[in-house]
Amino acid sequence: MRPIARLLLPAALMLATATDASASEWQWAFGGNMQYDWLRTEENERLAQLSDARRTRITLGLKAPAGFDAKVEFDVHANTWTDAWARWRGDGHGVRIGQYKQPMFLEELTSDRYTLFMEQ
Repeated sequence: MRPIARLLLPAALMLATATDASASEWQWAFGGNMQYDWLRTEENERLAQLSDARRTRITLGLKAPAGFDAKVEFDVHANTWTDAWARWRGDGHGVRIGQYKQPMFLEELTSDRYTLFMEQ
């Protein structure tokens, strides 16, 4: 288990026990994303087909009362955690624990659900 996942589990347990809120104030979101590549070429009268899953991601999100939210995303095909964090936002303050995507490249900030120019 990666260190980030080890940090998020205790944070989630503290979050669940620290707030006195009804179950209707908690919002859970479950999602997924699968991208499958398929290529068919015909060279020298020979037909070739290549196909494989590029990414298969499962996402679980949480919004809790008092400004808490969290997200965990796992890529099943690559067997890696692609996103895992917990955050608290107060009045003008905020604390985030987990992974951070640096705003350097457009490919890192764009969702995988959109096809980038280079992939076309």
